[in-house]
Amino acid sequence: MTILSKPRRELLRKERVELVKNISLENGLWDLMESSGLVSRSIRDRFKLNKTPDEQVGALLDYLAGRTEEDYVTFGKCLNEDNQRHVTKMLGIKQHELPPGKP
Repeated sequence: MTILSKPRRELLRKERVELVKNISLENGLWDLMESSGLVSRSIRDRFKLNKTPDEQVGALLDYLAGRTEEDYVTFGKCLNEDNQRHVTKMLGIKQHELPPGKP
């Protein structure tokens, strides 16, 4: 497991406002992240304590910044499965990096 690269951490920081605007947690993304092992039920519940969806996305981005390259790519896979491919592109995740599954 490789810690998240500095360029990707910087991207999360620089693109934070746009990412918060574009990531939707409401259509099943939480369930996809939990079933993939990216977040546990307790982490999911802790994020949901943040009052607004924007605050929840912000907390999720902070969480991802401290995770691994593998987790970052898993997040991209979850976004793709939730029909948020545009966000995967914003994150700079290439299709060849994504694990097999739904494109």
